[in-house]
This record gives sequence, structure tokens and C-alpha cells, in this order.
Amino acid sequence: MGDETSSSVGVSDAPKTKREQNFEGELKREIDPARRREIKEIRYTMTSN
Repeated sequence: MGDETSSSVGVSDAPKTKREQNFEGELKREIDPARRREIKEIRYTMTSN
């Protein structure tokens, strides 16, 4: 049997939204470093809210 006093909880990641998937695809295709930074900043502001 398992340790019933353990406080560990398994957590799985939430599935990515279509918008997140689109940003990742755009980031993979973009070759301009300045535009890549913009995409990363936009994605960061989306996830930090």
C-alpha cells in the first residue's frame, strides 16, 4: 500500500489552447530575432494574467 501520510499531489498540465498553439507555430516559423522577441513577449503577457 502507499504512504497515506504523503502530501504529494500529481498535477498534469492543462491542454494548450488553439491560440497558444498558433503562437508556438508562428514562433517556429519566424526568423527575424526582433519579431521572435515580440511573439515571446505577447505569449508571456497572455500566460501571466
